[in-house]
Amino acid sequence: KTKPYGDSRLITRIELARRLSLHPRTIDRWLAEGRIDALYHPLGPARGRRVYFDWSAVKRELRLS
Repeated sequence: KTKPYGDSRLITRIELARRLSLHPRTIDRWLAEGRIDALYHPLGPARGRRVYFDWSAVKRELRLS
């Protein structure tokens, strides 16, 4: 699922992994390493948080065309 964000759409880590043909854990690792940036949506301390990615920003960060 995508969420509107400015001029682009936000995607979940699962969708990002699919677009890059990677395992979602690789996305988690890249996020922890600071290789890619994410936007967080808090759901409360007991429920964790959701992570969204701006596809156009990820492409720039990874230098994809």
